[in-house]
Amino acid sequence: MQDTFDHEEGRNSGIADLAEQEKWVEDGRALAVRLKREVGSAIAVEYSPFGDTAEEIDA
Repeated sequence: MQDTFDHEEGRNSGIADLAEQEKWVEDGRALAVRLKREVGSAIAVEYSPFGDTAEEIDA
């Protein structure tokens, strides 16, 4: 994601290719699920790939 940052015009930052964006979201969700499995039920894990509405991760 850092490679997609436009230093001169921040609003132009982000993943332009839709397939790459979907893969990034899927990879992030997989990491959130893995984290939830490791921390157990005592810790709530939420995933919000682009700062939108978070989803609670249940593992």
